[in-house]
Amino acid sequence: MQIIDIDPPDSASIIKTVDTPGSALAVYLTADYAYVADNSSGLQIIDITPPGSAAIVKDVNTPDGAYDVVLKDGFAFVADRSSGIQIIDVEPVNSAYIVNQLILQEALLHFGYQAISLILLMIRWNADH
Repeated sequence: MQIIDIDPPDSASIIKTVDTPGSALAVYLTADYAYVADNSSGLQIIDITPPGSAAIVKDVNTPDGAYDVVLKDGFAFVADRSSGIQIIDVEPVNSAYIVNQLILQEALLHFGYQAISLILLMIRWNADH
């Protein structure tokens, strides 16, 4: 994963490269962390503050191949191919762990915004009932 300074755009430059152990396929950014779906190496959590000192601070192995990731309310939802959705508690980051998984009938490679909204709505509904 590369961190690029784009300000100003005409002088964009790479400030840091963080080599993940797998193949980085998707990233979700927050103010302090990059959550990387790293294929066979699961979820890699990278502290990006300050950007020039970015480093992996936690990895969470997933059963299959992590292809996509989104965050909601302190949980990472990882599309993990034939192992469905891995739900990972990421607060605090240093103690991140899988709390649940949803097995789906089809291999899951990528989340669309509508699909993840529906999944999160289903999770929220089940928690309330």
